[in-house]
Formats: sequence, structure tokens, C-alpha cells
Amino acid sequence: MRGHGGRKGRAKAQPARSLPPPRDKANFRRRCKDMSFYFWLRSRYKNESNLFGKLAALMDGDENAPVTSRNKKIIRSYLISKKISLKMMRAFNCSFRAYKKELKNR
Repeated sequence: MRGHGGRKGRAKAQPARSLPPPRDKANFRRRCKDMSFYFWLRSRYKNESNLFGKLAALMDGDENAPVTSRNKKIIRSYLISKKISLKMMRAFNCSFRAYKKELKNR
């Protein structure tokens, strides 16, 4: 058996309030409504060396893909194929939930 994934450091699911305060509230709300999950992931995890940043960049190159359970499954299967640890999977689920919550609150 191999060790525990061998990833140094961890990607933390940041709280929803870490978004910068919007300058133009209406425009910001509109932008958040159109925001795709991949784009949201990329903006949330700007560092490309970060798993989610990389993942967002990898997904078809289609930043505006709609958030569907199918897309979520694609990402999850990608995570599994890369033998990502359960901890990272949980972090992914948390960020998906945070995204849905953010959308609902807009």
C-alpha cells in the first residue's frame, strides 16, 4: 500500500464571506447568478497549483458550463481517477455546497 496521497499542504474550503465586498451590488449579483461552478472554483482558488484551481482550469476549458449534477460527477470522477484523498473529496463537496448557498443568497 502507498502512503496517504503524498500531497503537502491542503486546500481549505474558504468561508463564503471571503468574497471581496462588491462595488456595484446589482452588477455583482448578476455576475454571481451567471457564474459557473468552474469559474467560481477558479475565482475562489486562484492559485493554479491548488487542486481546485487546476481542476477548474482543466474542465473542458469551458468556464461557463452550467452547474449540473452531471458536471459535478465529471469533476468527482476526475478526482477519483487522480486518487484524490477522501479529505479532498469532502473539501470539494463543501465548496460545491458553499457555491450553491452563495447562488441562493444572491
